[in-house]
Amino acid sequence: MLSKVLRDHQQKQAADRLNADRLHREAIAGVTALTDVAASSTHTRVGAAFTQQREIEHLTQRLAAAAAQHGRQSRAWIALVHGVDAALRNVGDVASWAGAVQRDVRDVWVVLDKV
Repeated sequence: MLSKVLRDHQQKQAADRLNADRLHREAIAGVTALTDVAASSTHTRVGAAFTQQREIEHLTQRLAAAAAQHGRQSRAWIALVHGVDAALRNVGDVASWAGAVQRDVRDVWVVLDKV
């Protein structure tokens, strides 16, 4: 009877060990699957972030080039406007000078006419 109890106990322990080993393997497989899914999801998000970063850098370079071109065009327009302004001032100076010459000639004419 004691040997039968011992044998039943050992068989139950062996069955419990096998069951614990099976549960341990299932738990490891579940955790492995979970970490694979999490890592895959993370890799996908990181890849998307890098792609977006490259696109943003490309757009930033294009924007910088466009801003530089706009700056060059603005400076050219400013130079052109300053040139036109200077030419208009010269025209104004010439008109003023012509008016002064005309008044002087009139004054000389009046003096000569009196003589």
